[in-house]
Amino acid sequence: MIRGKLLIIGGNVDKGTIESGEPLNLNKLNFFEEGILKRMLNELNTSDPRIEIVTSASLIPDDIGEEYIKAFKRLNQKKIGLLHPLSQSEADSQEIIDRLKNSDAIMFTGGDQCRLEEVFSGSTFLEILKDRLMKDDNFLVSGTSAGAMVFGKEMICGGQTNEKIIKGGIIWGKGFALAAGIIIDTHFVKRQRFSRLIEAVATFPKLIGIGLGEDTAVLIKNGIELETIGSGLVVIMDARETTENSFKYIQPGENICLEKIILSILPKERAYNLDQRQLVKTY
Repeated sequence: MIRGKLLIIGGNVDKGTIESGEPLNLNKLNFFEEGILKRMLNELNTSDPRIEIVTSASLIPDDIGEEYIKAFKRLNQKKIGLLHPLSQSEADSQEIIDRLKNSDAIMFTGGDQCRLEEVFSGSTFLEILKDRLMKDDNFLVSGTSAGAMVFGKEMICGGQTNEKIIKGGIIWGKGFALAAGIIIDTHFVKRQRFSRLIEAVATFPKLIGIGLGEDTAVLIKNGIELETIGSGLVVIMDARETTENSFKYIQPGENICLEKIILSILPKERAYNLDQRQLVKTY
């Protein structure tokens, strides 16, 4: 059983800034009391946590890193570090390994999830990260946007949006398998990725598809206890009990047929059991 916690964010997380001309959003949360980053801090078993931000996915790591440093400073946090390894050898350097071991939380930023696969796949860094998740209930791993896409074993690297539901529309990669029973897609509503997640669960019907809206997250404890947080929606797709799934016998480019896919649309403060595959309660 995984003892640590996973915080998987759909991208564009609230960092405590208000954009000029931002439209009214009745679901927007108070950053200092209910925001996702505040909840992240609440889940750590210390008032003075050490958080390492991994910017390897980004082409503008300094800018992205500075945004998170400022966001956590708004929440009175000072022990925020930036890690930007660009190769497995850099990720496995003694300095970075030591910082991983001494951290209370690791957070992977957005960018390109395929770069994360290139840097960390097969690394000692990833091995130690997984070991800490298995053994340390005070350890938390978070990712946002591309940094969230890597949490499953099967990872969407790119592909179709909402125009088609066909076989072969997704470009696949291998994720970190921090939560092996799920497939993650991010920016789900804004970038119209509904059809992409349908193809994903048709391809791997034993896995649960989780589509995360922006400024929206799922917190997973004990490997199976999922809670929805943030201002947007979480979409969960379960194709395990479909009575018809044409994916295996159609050709690439052909339309997919699925019957009786289970769809759950969840706002904040809902709990979902990944083992039982059902909503269990509302907070």
